[in-house]
Amino acid sequence: MNFTEDELEAAYLEILEDLGWECIDGRKLERDDYHSVVLEENLREAVYNINKDMPTSTKEEAIRKVKQLSYPNLIKSNEEFHSMLVNGVDVGEYKDKDGNKRSGGKVYLIDFKNIKKNEFQAINQFTIVGNTKRRPDIILFINGLPLVVIELKSLSNDNVGIKEAYTQIERYKYEITDLFKYNSFIVISDGVNAKAGTISSSEERYMSFRSIDGITIADTNSLMMEVLTRGMLSKERVLELTHDYILFLQSKNEKIKILAQYHQFFAIKKALEKTADARSNDGKIGVVWHTQGSGKSLTMTFYTGQLMKKFNNPTVIVLTDRNDLDNQLFGTFSKAQSYLIETPKQADDKDRLKELLNVSSSGNNILYNSEVCS
Repeated sequence: MNFTEDELEAAYLEILEDLGWECIDGRKLERDDYHSVVLEENLREAVYNINKDMPTSTKEEAIRKVKQLSYPNLIKSNEEFHSMLVNGVDVGEYKDKDGNKRSGGKVYLIDFKNIKKNEFQAINQFTIVGNTKRRPDIILFINGLPLVVIELKSLSNDNVGIKEAYTQIERYKYEITDLFKYNSFIVISDGVNAKAGTISSSEERYMSFRSIDGITIADTNSLMMEVLTRGMLSKERVLELTHDYILFLQSKNEKIKILAQYHQFFAIKKALEKTADARSNDGKIGVVWHTQGSGKSLTMTFYTGQLMKKFNNPTVIVLTDRNDLDNQLFGTFSKAQSYLIETPKQADDKDRLKELLNVSSSGNNILYNSEVCS
């Protein structure tokens, strides 16, 4: 089935509207500043609503920090903003509602616990002036923040398709860079195929999202556009992916931003559910079977990070049966330290493992990566 680009855009907006997004034609949106990619008044309204106990000056300080990110480098700016989004914006000294002086605190941009406190808008043809004037096909805004960019190319023209959608995103990253400082993830589609990636993803790292519920896996011949949209872009799912399933890895030259693939996402959700059950029952969880090339190191990193956050910072021991696998896992964990909260440590033998576990039992819950010791 071939769509024109206008038809494809309309089809996407129809699905998004069905998922609860307020769909707005960006060409009819009145704006004072076409250079700004943040809807400042929408952001302000959300910040004031979510942080009722914070003084006005502190809320305005947080908004300024969001608008004026510290780094000129795209990936560093994106990581800085992602931390603000997930962990809250650090603010300086302020007085609370009772007049008591506080040394610092957090202002939150999104209420991840109460979805109804947030504003969800899908805006098509939103004009942005950067190095040149551009209008991305669809941008998903939450509380005035442009978190998801959707770029569409029609299969009706033999010379274009999903590859051209990726190429367009790469051009946008240079032409309207500010948009991607606030981006959680990117979707590209040609009406049949649809894939998601991040600002650091190469074309081959854009991946399909083949399930809506984690139970039914769509055939590769299915209309992947609708499966990905319903699987990734519901209001709840965008918040969940943004909050829990994005991490930054330190490579040799710079950071790489990683978004969990669909099989990782659903495996981790199920594992966390079984972990919670095991804590109150017999302690037995189960097995996640990793096929070669499935990204097992990242799956284990995401799972461990969620364990640390959701289960009161437990001690996690990773046991392996090969030195090369041991080093591979430890390397991945070490590069994702900001996601894991604690600093990973590696044990070379039984004595070192016992030493590290003794440190843990005294109150320092540390992530360990250690090989099986006979």
